[in-house]
Amino acid sequence: MPLKLFISYSRAQTPFVDRLADQLENNGFSLWLDYQSLVPARPWFQQIIAWIDASDVVLLVVSKESINSKNVVPEWKRAVERNKRIILVIFEAVPLPAELQGCEWVDFRDDYRGALQQLIKGIEQPNPVQTSPPQTGFRAPPGFWVSLLLSVVVLIGSIPAWWTLVV
Repeated sequence: MPLKLFISYSRAQTPFVDRLADQLENNGFSLWLDYQSLVPARPWFQQIIAWIDASDVVLLVVSKESINSKNVVPEWKRAVERNKRIILVIFEAVPLPAELQGCEWVDFRDDYRGALQQLIKGIEQPNPVQTSPPQTGFRAPPGFWVSLLLSVVVLIGSIPAWWTLVV
């Protein structure tokens, strides 16, 4: 029987969550995603609570918006109250509430494919928390840094041309 996943996120990360949900479903997980699963004419928060209670794992997509969301906070608090396994999906490094400090986590800021594989493996085989999740900083793939360096070199190299135009 496939594990039941609940994804808690801010609407600002909907494109990321769509992609993640599709790939998790393709890997055989059963998941509940609000805009795909809510039944019309039934109280939405009761449906969310029921699915959190029924889920095996809660995936919390961490971003500034989700940590401050009036809709997301009750979701992860319910998961904590019910002693649900919470895996933090780090979309953005932000300060975390004390209740989430000891959760498992996967960092998606740099290598999406590698992080996805790590998440799938982590869902199937729980990992003890080794370190605290990243709460500050910026990570980018190596291509970003190479592009930035080349841009700086081009900028510096073009200073004589700009100076000639100014003079």
